[in-house]
Amino acid sequence: MATSPSSSSTFRVSGSLFPTLYSLFIGGGMLICLILSVILHFKQVTKNHCRVWEFWPSVSAAIGDYSPEKNVWRVAIALGAGPRFISALLNKKLIHEALVASSSSTSSDTTGATNKRLEFLLKVTVALDILRIFAAGGWTYISSSEYLFHHEVCFVLYVVLSFIWCGTHTVLFYRAKVEKASKEGADFKNNLWSYNFKRLCFFMQLICFLVSLYFFIYEHRTHCMAGAYSKYALCEWVLSAFNILYDYSCRYDFKDYYFALGKEESQKKR
Repeated sequence: MATSPSSSSTFRVSGSLFPTLYSLFIGGGMLICLILSVILHFKQVTKNHCRVWEFWPSVSAAIGDYSPEKNVWRVAIALGAGPRFISALLNKKLIHEALVASSSSTSSDTTGATNKRLEFLLKVTVALDILRIFAAGGWTYISSSEYLFHHEVCFVLYVVLSFIWCGTHTVLFYRAKVEKASKEGADFKNNLWSYNFKRLCFFMQLICFLVSLYFFIYEHRTHCMAGAYSKYALCEWVLSAFNILYDYSCRYDFKDYYFALGKEESQKKR
């Protein structure tokens, strides 16, 4: 369970480890798939219906169309799922405790009503986070060559849920850990830095998404311009990188949480 550090614990794991592991597994898996796809299947992963010159594969082509890339990515998703679920629960605990602390420090009716709305938003955010994990597993393990419709539904669902989750979590983190927190001390500076980093990652994802639409719809679909799909693919990769960095930023939020394993001391008989 998540606890504060205790000298009686025989084994402790920092909460910061879980977003770090997730980011390493997913980021490393994507990088390995990209390298393998360029070395082994460059022509196949850069080919599209326009039949024009391309220089960069899309994320889906690099990680899901050919082996061994497809197998590497499935292993990466499997390894990252556990740490990601734990991170989702730690995020819930982090925000909930901050809201409870702010409620107990003031008796204002307005603050209480606001915190109730934030608590409801927190439940929605956690549900979105868990759903996007399952959606990621869906488009990873359901092959597009076998069940294209189901694969695309899971992929679109993952993208939409990721954007909504990043936005709502950023708002919750600001309201609970920055706006309502004491403006003094190292904790506030750490929380402010984490919030600004999350906000940067969210807006970079949004910018990459909007720019990729231009390359995909106007240059690729409408005019079949050479290199257009590759520029769209580059936006996809940059968006994915900032998505992973957003999840990685949670390691700074969990530094005071530990999973402890210890032996409970038995009480002496009177």
